[in-house]
Amino acid sequence: MLFSAPGRAAIGAGGARLLTRGMRAGSYPRGGRVHLRLWAAERLVAAFNVASVAGTPLAPRYARWLGCTVGDHVALHALPPVTGLAEFGAGSSIEPEADVAGWWLDGDVLHVGSVRVGPEARVGTRSVLMPGAEVGAGAEIAPGCCVTGPVPALEYWHGSPARPADGDAAGTVQDWPAPEHRTSRRWGLAYLLSLPALQTLPLLAAAPAGITLFVLLRHTTSYGRAVELLLLLSVPAAALTYACYAGLLGAAIRLLGCVLAPGLHPGRGKTAWAAWLTYRLMDAARTQLFPIYASLLTPVWLRLLGARVGRRVEASTVLGLPGLMTLDDGAFLADDTLVAPFEVRGGWLRLGEAHVGRRALVGNSGIVGPGRRLPENSLVGVLSDTPAEAAPGSSWIGRPGLTISRVVEPTDTIRTYEPPRRLVWARVAVELCRLLPLPVVAGLGDVTTVALQEVLNRAGLAVAALAAGPVVLVSGVLALLTTTAAKWLLVGRFRRGRHPLWSSFVWRNELYDVFVEELAMPWLGQALLGTPFFAWWLRTLGPGSGVACGASPTGSPRPTSSAWMTAPASTAAWSSRPTSSTTA
Repeated sequence: MLFSAPGRAAIGAGGARLLTRGMRAGSYPRGGRVHLRLWAAERLVAAFNVASVAGTPLAPRYARWLGCTVGDHVALHALPPVTGLAEFGAGSSIEPEADVAGWWLDGDVLHVGSVRVGPEARVGTRSVLMPGAEVGAGAEIAPGCCVTGPVPALEYWHGSPARPADGDAAGTVQDWPAPEHRTSRRWGLAYLLSLPALQTLPLLAAAPAGITLFVLLRHTTSYGRAVELLLLLSVPAAALTYACYAGLLGAAIRLLGCVLAPGLHPGRGKTAWAAWLTYRLMDAARTQLFPIYASLLTPVWLRLLGARVGRRVEASTVLGLPGLMTLDDGAFLADDTLVAPFEVRGGWLRLGEAHVGRRALVGNSGIVGPGRRLPENSLVGVLSDTPAEAAPGSSWIGRPGLTISRVVEPTDTIRTYEPPRRLVWARVAVELCRLLPLPVVAGLGDVTTVALQEVLNRAGLAVAALAAGPVVLVSGVLALLTTTAAKWLLVGRFRRGRHPLWSSFVWRNELYDVFVEELAMPWLGQALLGTPFFAWWLRTLGPGSGVACGASPTGSPRPTSSAWMTAPASTAAWSSRPTSSTTA
């Protein structure tokens, strides 16, 4: 029961309530008692993977356990604040990846505040509600906004910082039908049963390798021989598990895509459940299967998932509903792009196809929403949105997107869109090395297990339990240092400059990213987020940082040796914090 989603949510909520007891809105010293309690509460919630309940009927209940005020029929697809300082009105909708944590760091000051979302209001995906933000009843916040104060009822706001929309966009609130909240015990049960099914997927993927190891080791009588065979077989076992996991994820996403169709659907039903589960599986894929992203395999993978993908498409860690994606020849999707997400409001779910045209580019964390089309040779900048209407060759930046002039420089297409066969094979050779972190991860896990087993055999259970923490910590440090060594061996010191896509530098940089995502962050980096120890590790990768620098990004870091952070700089959830509407 403790390992089930309700059990983990209860433990996370109970621990967070104890850690944040008596915490009130206000400004506090960075690194002080309140900051430490807040950090510990969020790390506790992350450790128990409470985020898995987001978007399910269990999410509003978890918010109430934290102390939040939650009305009926709330669609909560993002985690509520651990402080409990939030109010979600009846029928309100919070879309995936919205930041409603209600705190932020400004230099040496931690600002904590409440957030309020009125009845039937909508907060779009990847929006931020800063401390003290209030969204009025029936109001709508566009995706990617930053709300810093009150939003009047029934208004549509967009931009960062958010402001009232004008012109045609002002009528977006009226585009939705009247609220209609349906309850379905059958589909509520489907959400709750999906949570243990998601937990079971990795176990099913590991089953063939586990059975093979059992068959090969069951007749081994020597402990030393068993350890030797385990270390020898760990690499093929890890590869087999990886392949099985990819197959299970791909099959599930492809089957779910058969249910998804453009249009309006009930917010609780078969289509809504399939959209939620697809989004969860896509997020798991880009994390657990990171080596195949930003590679030659990515377009193949997206096709297997149901997306329509042309030739020479370059895609990184794209997220969305693949069955509703169309990527034309030469399209480019940078890190963390969101294509064809779902939208929710008033008990309804909206789906729509998203189209990225020939040789069009979507920058890091850019959004191509449902029903949006980016024409050929167009550009959407970093942290920017695709407009409702765009001309071929146009460039857009910010939220809402503002058109900017772009001078097209003559480029060598051999290094961009039309690489010769020798460059293709050179890239294949480098990308095959992305498998290297997998045996390192497997070997490090085996060595850690063997070390703990040895302590158990020699000193007993009590000593082994006490030694478990230090042994795992040492393994984590080794993972961080191995990643540091990979960085300096593969790319050395980063320097300012431009590199074509089909170049050794780009391929080696992506290879280094695999070490970060597959080795460093899972073993120890994720646990160190927000602590001085994380900044210490960053220094080994090259970026300069002051003595009071702390880093807590929303995603895994990709530090360069040319970056410099001075005390008391902070990068708390940098990808979702306010940005100018005219810059990215």
